[in-house]
Amino acid sequence: TTMKDGYVISSGFQRNGTPCVIVSLLSTVTPLQQTKAYFHAKVLSKKWQEWLQEQRGQLQQDRNPKTLGLQGEIGNVRLEIEDKASNRLDTYWDGFVMASANAGWDLSRSELQTCGYEINMELI
Repeated sequence: TTMKDGYVISSGFQRNGTPCVIVSLLSTVTPLQQTKAYFHAKVLSKKWQEWLQEQRGQLQQDRNPKTLGLQGEIGNVRLEIEDKASNRLDTYWDGFVMASANAGWDLSRSELQTCGYEINMELI
């Protein structure tokens, strides 16, 4: 993402080994940009879920990537997953915008509110 997107997104692992997605909204974010930020977070979390499915055998023994021997690879894994999500985002977003318009939704008038609180999406 860039500053013109109105948000910054990243991902990684919590201390307990659970993947997480972090979105920071800029003070100038528009309602449409905020909706896209949440949409982007959902796409990114889906990519993490796909990765977890692939790793299921190892993760059933120990969910903490630090003890899976992945610690050195975590940065690469994170970047690969974020790239996969970013590469598909525009296509998915365009489809979502079109479907929303067809359903009569006005995405520029979303009522997503954080009130300054952190919204945490954990993958289970």
